[in-house]
Amino acid sequence: MDYPKNIVLHLIIFATAAASISCAPAIDFDDALRSISSRRGLSPREPIDCRIADYDLVLKLILEELDREMDERELSTITVTFELFGLLPGSYPLKKKLIDMYSLFPGMYMPYQRLLVLRDNLEREQREPILCHELMHALQDQHFELGKRLDEAKSNGDLSYALRCLAEGDATVVSMGGAGWLGEFADPVGIVRKMLTVDEIGKELDLPPVLVSQMANCYTLGVGFVDAVYRKGGWGAVNGAFVKLASTEQIIHPAKLLDPRYFDEPTEIPQKLAGKDAFKGMKVIATNVHGEYLIDLILRQRIHAAIAVRAASGWDGDRFWVFETGEKKYFYLWLTVWDTKNDTVEFVEAIDAYFGKKYPAAGIAHGIGETEKTYFGRYAGGRRVLVFDNLPRPLLKEAAALKEKLLEESMKDEG
Repeated sequence: MDYPKNIVLHLIIFATAAASISCAPAIDFDDALRSISSRRGLSPREPIDCRIADYDLVLKLILEELDREMDERELSTITVTFELFGLLPGSYPLKKKLIDMYSLFPGMYMPYQRLLVLRDNLEREQREPILCHELMHALQDQHFELGKRLDEAKSNGDLSYALRCLAEGDATVVSMGGAGWLGEFADPVGIVRKMLTVDEIGKELDLPPVLVSQMANCYTLGVGFVDAVYRKGGWGAVNGAFVKLASTEQIIHPAKLLDPRYFDEPTEIPQKLAGKDAFKGMKVIATNVHGEYLIDLILRQRIHAAIAVRAASGWDGDRFWVFETGEKKYFYLWLTVWDTKNDTVEFVEAIDAYFGKKYPAAGIAHGIGETEKTYFGRYAGGRRVLVFDNLPRPLLKEAAALKEKLLEESMKDEG
């Protein structure tokens, strides 16, 4: 079955989201490029197309990117998926909000078009630092094929977001002063957090927390990761991260990429759902990977943030499938893998609490709960947990049958 892949809740556009960042004074484009290239040790391999654009042109470019990356079917799938997991409100106007959000940013780099865009209403003191930031994205694209990697990662939303964090962290650090800036401050992440304008944009556009968090944390998580990687091995190690990075787990815990004692690559779960006849006749409209970062966001919609962070931190891999059972009726299956049995227990406790908050009037027994028409809950075996929600009542037996396959795979993991 050919599953839709693009269910990542952002466009492959890199935008500047800081109110003010410091960059060495740049008289013009060429001076800014020389400054950034010297600071980062990456020279341009081809000319960079830079345009000064008014609002109408910016809007036109964003619409072109949106139409090329996501057709109406994919936009609908993304909305349904994130609604099911509690990250978007019902009937959310996702396309309009994405357009509104990106059109407010003062600078953007679009990898597909190899195009750098600055708004025409920027003052000179604003234009120079924003140009430095976006030039860094152009150099990343030329040296590490960033646009291509992100395009290939559409079937793995976790890797896609991890790469975005790395790219934004790298561009922010370099445009702020590079290695000298990192060495000057004990808390570079805190400095960047104070400069971000994402919260203001979120309030202005009435954006849901998931959009605000994903955009803001690209910069804060990214700067923290680049800081750790640079201190470990300089710019060469940062370059290597563009090739080796595998998950947001490694962004959040850099030692899981940098330190051989803690190195941890995700367990990859195939797109094809295990079980020969699993939910035969049902249509899978989406499958993708959440990863540690998004699992934390999902859980904290209904349980305490500290519990969500702890539960997500033992992540070793996951994949979800969204099924359509009828006109605008959907359910999901979500298979997760955890580092240890203790991590599995922590996630089970967290997901039980999550469902308890979501369905306070429902009866829950042995991890399974029911509403008038559907089931929700989880099956656990070894280091794996199969979670489901909005499952039509007649399909519970098929979900239970997958439990046996789940246990088989857990035994292989531990063998």
